[in-house]
Amino acid sequence: MGISNSYQITKYYDFFRDREIIFTKVNLQSLRIDPRQLYVKCNGSQWPCIINSSSLQNCKIIVGANSGAYKELVKENVSISVRYCFIDQDNNPVSFFVNCNIQDKKKYNN
Repeated sequence: MGISNSYQITKYYDFFRDREIIFTKVNLQSLRIDPRQLYVKCNGSQWPCIINSSSLQNCKIIVGANSGAYKELVKENVSISVRYCFIDQDNNPVSFFVNCNIQDKKKYNN
């Protein structure tokens, strides 16, 4: 794999930033994402969540309406992080947090 310069990285980001990936079962397997290790972090606590879709700019997560995560997320001016977890070729987890801002909250499936 070659080394990418900042121009190429900017070009890739501009092209792919709005491309949303819906995390179906097949996509989770092909991306080697461990869905049991996906979390939303808010106010120092972590809760499991379901990532419905993601792009380089947006992420749509699903949390239970009765969960502690939902109670924290409905508060104003709260900063959150979403934890992604991938499995590398040696079956070791590779996880990282992405800082986020809440843009919209909607009910999903009542």
